[in-house]
Amino acid sequence: MYSGYNRLGPCPLHHYHLGLDETERQALDRGQSERLRAFERLESAIGPVPTDTPPAMVRSEDRAGQWFARLALAIQRAAGHRVSRFAIDGCELDGQTRPWFEYDHPDSGHAAAELAAEWVGHLLVAGAGEPAGIDGTLRRWLDEELDAFVREHAPLATPADTLAIIDAARDRGIPRLRMDRSPSEPIHGDFRLRAHSLLRLGQGSRQHTVDGTFCVSRSEPMFGLVRNREARLRALASLDVPLPARHPEAGWCLSESRAARAFRRIGQPVAVRPVSNLSGRATTLAVESEDAVRAAARSVLRYSDQALIEPFVPGRQWLVLVGGGRCLAALRGPDEADRDFTAFDVQQVHHSIRALAERLATKLDVGLLAVQIVARDIDCSLADSGGAVVDVDLAPRLDRYLATDDRRLHALAAAFVDWLFPEPERSRVPVIAITGTNGKTTTARMLHWIMQHDGKRSSLACSDGSFIGANEISDTEDGHLIGHLGVLDHPETELAVLESTRGSAGSTGLGFEHCRVGICLNVSEDHLDDELAIGSVEEMARIKRSILEASDDVVVLNADNGHCLDMLAALRGRRVGLVSRLQPAAELAGLVEEGVALALVEPFEGRDWLVVHDNGRVVPVIAVADVPVCHDGHAVHNVSNALHAVLAAHFMGVSTEVIATGLRDLDTSFETHFGRLNRIEGLPYDLVIDYAHNPDGLAHLVEFVRRTPVEGRRILNFSCSAANSDAFIQRMGAAAAGAFDHYVCKGFTFLYQRQPGEVARHLHAGLTRAGVSDELITVCDEEMQSIEQTLAMARPGDLVVIVAGKKNKRRIYRLLRDRASGQGAV
Repeated sequence: MYSGYNRLGPCPLHHYHLGLDETERQALDRGQSERLRAFERLESAIGPVPTDTPPAMVRSEDRAGQWFARLALAIQRAAGHRVSRFAIDGCELDGQTRPWFEYDHPDSGHAAAELAAEWVGHLLVAGAGEPAGIDGTLRRWLDEELDAFVREHAPLATPADTLAIIDAARDRGIPRLRMDRSPSEPIHGDFRLRAHSLLRLGQGSRQHTVDGTFCVSRSEPMFGLVRNREARLRALASLDVPLPARHPEAGWCLSESRAARAFRRIGQPVAVRPVSNLSGRATTLAVESEDAVRAAARSVLRYSDQALIEPFVPGRQWLVLVGGGRCLAALRGPDEADRDFTAFDVQQVHHSIRALAERLATKLDVGLLAVQIVARDIDCSLADSGGAVVDVDLAPRLDRYLATDDRRLHALAAAFVDWLFPEPERSRVPVIAITGTNGKTTTARMLHWIMQHDGKRSSLACSDGSFIGANEISDTEDGHLIGHLGVLDHPETELAVLESTRGSAGSTGLGFEHCRVGICLNVSEDHLDDELAIGSVEEMARIKRSILEASDDVVVLNADNGHCLDMLAALRGRRVGLVSRLQPAAELAGLVEEGVALALVEPFEGRDWLVVHDNGRVVPVIAVADVPVCHDGHAVHNVSNALHAVLAAHFMGVSTEVIATGLRDLDTSFETHFGRLNRIEGLPYDLVIDYAHNPDGLAHLVEFVRRTPVEGRRILNFSCSAANSDAFIQRMGAAAAGAFDHYVCKGFTFLYQRQPGEVARHLHAGLTRAGVSDELITVCDEEMQSIEQTLAMARPGDLVVIVAGKKNKRRIYRLLRDRASGQGAV
């Protein structure tokens, strides 16, 4: 389920992997025309889907997938959900197809998919030449199951005016977050104005919250007036609005008997109105008998605390609708209680009435306003017609009065959005998105630190957690949709640095539609054939490229990684930055036609420096040895990460001095940057902790170890995720072979249906096949026990390397603290 911005379509969608057996495929091929006609009759009976003509499907599996997706859409539409998009995602495996379709509410989309799968299954297995039988069974389903679906899911549909606001925001490039849809938890309570209509428009410090058609964030002082008519009338009176003439006996009544008493004392026809909301339909006009007053009051008091009894103002009801401070629509009220409002040319509304309505919207500071007037006509002033304003609605349900496709509904929604964001481009905070197989968290932390040094209120979502400035708001792995939304939704965020994993791009979607800078650090073998069914490094590269395609300005790529360079052709139209530790500027400049910026390692003043080339300028930034995470240049993978951070910060307009200071001052301690090549002091031997979790990451760690001078032995304690294949785990073992004097193979915390000790045995097998002898290998399945054994065998002068994730971070910290020397430096 993609609830965030995703690579498949411009909408929330369900992505299914469907299988057809040989019998179903043969049946489809044999009776294709009859089944197609039956499907078309079924779809027509539910209601056709207004979508572009889909491409002809050659494979029988994909034809069935297309039927499935179209039926799922049609079923949702029958319940009033506005959905129309679908497609077949490429799949070449016999008997399998991967359709996706749009949903409005995720539960409704899933339920529609179950019905669609059942119906398509019947179409496939029914005997060829029996369309009548097919129709008979499907008719029963239409009468029973579809009706039940509509009853259950129609209340979950998004209101039409909310959809119009979403459309207007999308057209203007304004970020939209459905706060009552997944992945957000629904927010319920009496304070809510309308179900399925809670929106967050904009990001960070530039956001607004909208409930129904009311902007809670901007118009909060007026919130108390939305449901309280008594308070509204007091506010209108203070603004010198022409209200109905007050009678000394008119007023608010708590019971029908008091309403009847007020009627007798007024002595003329009255109007009975609720206190809790505006609704011409909820108002009983021209009540002329005591019994009728009692009945009207009884009806109002079912849902309103009080009923207003006031003299009836003769005339017709009118609504003047204001959007963004401008009168954009007018409606003529019903002649009788059972008739709807009808359109009235707003230009025919008297200029004084339009001016009054616009003044009220400005004074009340609301983006949408419905002004309810009673007058014989509104083509003259209220003074001339004897009319009056009887109420205003600060959160009008536009779809109560205007059809879904009415241009005035969309004009009002657009004016509301323009009122919130006169400059739509200022609704977004700058986003730096970072993807890659290895190095994402380290690079993200570098950039976050640099941006803070530049005086920006930067927020960070990464595998270490989420941070608003220096404050941690989450300690979970947040390089995905939930983490993105957590920082982009925070009101203090002015800039966001977002680690973006293949899991977010390939399953849930991203938390952003656009980013300023997109970075791909590298692509190598990892997470293949897992729950996302990514089968090759090339397919993984396409997933990661989709993250960079969100960039509308700059992409930064690792020129030392072929899969990154292959992305260039698909990323045209953006400014390009290339990073390399190994290649000279002359070779890289020719890879991009013009405007390329480079970040390289070059000699300067007798040392290796991180250097930027841009617009003919060569700018040394900082010496490699002065960047703590580079460990005097021995951690070459972090040299590459630092180059990416330097170039991205350069594109963001950060000065060279600030970039250098940020890199130099970055905290790389165990406590704040766990598993990112932490060097632990206070022990009689050197100890390093790293998160190397795949062969490529372990190869970088091995290179660091080989470059680091060691007096004694090199000892490795390592593992690998049990979610990987046997061959992958064994390659992990082989990647470490030859670099250490002793190896401790341990199990993984989560078994993923494996047996205890299985991961450690596969690591052992990988080592021995690579030439490591058994006497140099210790196998210990439990992680903490294995670490204790490793530390016990270490001697002064040794280098101990522990590969560990966050799961046991606290236990490892306590163990090392207890082992530390009397200096207590750990």
